[in-house]
Amino acid sequence: MTEKLELIWNRPESSEYPKVWCTFKASDINTDAVVEYRIQDLPESRIQDGIDFMAQHFCSDEPICEALEVSKDIDAIEDFKLLWKLIFKQKMVLACFKSGSDQIVGMNATFVKCKDDHFMEVLYTQIKSEKIRQYAEMMFLLRENFNIFEVYELDKHLSCIGLVIDRTYRRRGIAEQFLRCREAICREFGIRMTSTVFTADSSNRIADKVRFKMDKIIRYKDLCNAHPLINSLKENIKSDAMTIKSIVF
Repeated sequence: MTEKLELIWNRPESSEYPKVWCTFKASDINTDAVVEYRIQDLPESRIQDGIDFMAQHFCSDEPICEALEVSKDIDAIEDFKLLWKLIFKQKMVLACFKSGSDQIVGMNATFVKCKDDHFMEVLYTQIKSEKIRQYAEMMFLLRENFNIFEVYELDKHLSCIGLVIDRTYRRRGIAEQFLRCREAICREFGIRMTSTVFTADSSNRIADKVRFKMDKIIRYKDLCNAHPLINSLKENIKSDAMTIKSIVF
């Protein structure tokens, strides 16, 4: 079983890595100064820092995680870390840095998912936390009767599991820049589409701004009312809906 816990697609060794995909200017913290930020591949030497950043911010701030109180469950955090450790190996994860600093201020855990990848099914058998089983159940329900590879007739796409910004650096357009970077990445590696599950109202609005197309939507209240396993969450999820949205390039 462990042998199958891997991703099919590998980043070409000939490609530039780590590569800076974009730079942009936005306000600094604690001052009115405008500074430069860059979005780049997360360097291999910072992988553990990146996993820790995702665990700190995604597990506390993402709407479903917040409702499940994942940040208070050690097993749940370890379950997520196992997933991120797998996809980080692909060297496609993005990080945002402020010019002159090596502090990670945001991350987008992007990776290339192939039609024949089955790592999620394998990971599900290794889940320790009941909270993550509930989380996974919601993802399965969203994807039910929707096979993105069949709908778009593709064998791979650029996906992600987590887009998070350090709270200190929010409202600077960093999340939008992460999404805009995806076109350059897809074109660089011959990938025709990017697709993501958006679970927060804020990220859904940003996706719409960047012109992601709606593939599927489920409102949290409807989802929780229909499924006893997650019914107790309906009053705790602070966003309205979870979606699958895509862009074809």
